Amino acid sequence: MKKILLSIAVIGAISALVTTATVSYFSDTETSSGNTFSAGSIDLKIDNQCHYYDGDCPQGSEWELTDLENGVYKFFNFEDIKPGAWGEDTVSLHVYNNDAWGWMKIFAIDNDENGCTEPEGEVDTSCGDPGEGDGELAQNMNFLIWMDDGNNQYEAGEKKIYEGTLEDYLDDACVVWQLDGNPSSCNEVEPLQGSQTYYIGIKWCFGNFDSNYNCNGTSIGNEAQSDSLDMGVSFVVVQSQNNPNAEGGPTCQ
Repeated sequence: MKKILLSIAVIGAISALVTTATVSYFSDTETSSGNTFSAGSIDLKIDNQCHYYDGDCPQGSEWELTDLENGVYKFFNFEDIKPGAWGEDTVSLHVYNNDAWGWMKIFAIDNDENGCTEPEGEVDTSCGDPGEGDGELAQNMNFLIWMDDGNNQYEAGEKKIYEGTLEDYLDDACVVWQLDGNPSSCNEVEPLQGSQTYYIGIKWCFGNFDSNYNCNGTSIGNEAQSDSLDMGVSFVVVQSQNNPNAEGGPTCQ
């Protein structure tokens, strides 16, 4: 009887060992918490310095770094200009926080006659009839736009964006120019670098520029009296990473 009990005890012990072996494993756990995806951001802010040959620029033509509010910030707001008048704006662009392609767009270009003065009517047969043609100011306003170094002066080696009047764009009422993130290079256009400051110089002349970009208004006649040139100006940036062909820029449609 003792042998039987001893055998049962041995079998029980062996069973206990077998049971323990089936539930015990080597193990290790490595945990990483707080995994997230955060979208990047692009934010364009602009300030403006205005210079006018005949004194101070109009109120609202200069401002510190900000987001533009449509209709509040105006690069150009000049009244009663005469032949030979000129001005210059230095626009400062700041792109936060990623590299981006950049564009400047002029749109909603209106070249209005605004009635007919007596001396204008003597040389402009269409000024008294609003259905017979537009004004003549757009044809007589010349612009020089360039990538500036921040000193408000166009200098040799600085890349021109545009030179001429807006007359060729009156039918489309829009024109788009791409900005260059490497204005000192003659190679292909590059993106604007994030958190770097870029300057755009815009000089206008009611008349013609000479070889040194001084304004000469002697060619202006009475045809442009009382006429006005109205337009919108916008700057657009689009991410450049994963966008090598600069897609997504502004159009004139």
